[in-house]
Amino acid sequence: MAVTESVYTSIIAIERKYGCRIGCHLGCGDLAMLPGLVSIHASKACNEVKKNLWRHAHCTTFELEESLRFARKSQQTFLKICPFGLAEVVSPVFSGGIFRGVIHAGTFQTSGFQSEHEIRSHRVQGRNVPSGYLPKLLSLTEAAFKDISALLELLAFSIGHCIGGNTAVSERPVSGNRELIEYHINSNFRIAFGLNDLAAKMRWTPEHTSREVRRLFGRSFVELLNESRMKNACMLLENSTFKVNNVAWVSGFHDSAYFSRLFMKKMKMTPGSYRRKGKEQSSRCADFLPREANH
Repeated sequence: MAVTESVYTSIIAIERKYGCRIGCHLGCGDLAMLPGLVSIHASKACNEVKKNLWRHAHCTTFELEESLRFARKSQQTFLKICPFGLAEVVSPVFSGGIFRGVIHAGTFQTSGFQSEHEIRSHRVQGRNVPSGYLPKLLSLTEAAFKDISALLELLAFSIGHCIGGNTAVSERPVSGNRELIEYHINSNFRIAFGLNDLAAKMRWTPEHTSREVRRLFGRSFVELLNESRMKNACMLLENSTFKVNNVAWVSGFHDSAYFSRLFMKKMKMTPGSYRRKGKEQSSRCADFLPREANH
């Protein structure tokens, strides 16, 4: 089900008023329920920075590891300053009391003010943002930050409601072992996340975790993890202009050669061929992705 018309209209209004783009980082299952949302950065300044793989790695680590941990812990809207000095306003999204991801507005030039709640990455030195983009970016003042924060919080609440109203699992607290495993994998597939990490979250031994994953899903932990990563990669190939190695990195595959081999094995075509064929291949990707839990 698409994002409600009121949410979509609000996104357009915020983008028009503040000269920014609205994006989000949600679990892949939630994004599938909200096709009207942009799941990646659409900022030209950000995209220009990320054309370089080394710079892209800095952005990804900060965005998908540090800032998501900060959002989960703080549970409130905050100011994020990226490794290249650009600013975004970020609001966490919760549904049924469960952290589902973030919605963000940006990018902006920083104006010097400091927010009570903010996260700053160590600044990467060098001329990393093309100077031609900086005059086009709005300078984020304290007043604009407060206004955008209030609007993002309303959007985050509405998106959380949409998620909760459109997925059977989200209508009740996640409690069953299968649901918990799916939740932890979908929340962490973008980062380095192994069997030991899942075991720690489930409070099991790695051996027991491996057996339970196999019993509940009929496949191994690595297969299950790669399914979530592959689903995200398919969505990016269909909807972004990222290079294939950047798609791999953002989706949790930090070895682009391994990603390409796995993609060929599962999809019977290269990532580039999949992108050229476009959305007509979406059903093939869906067939490969995790099956819904039976309740």
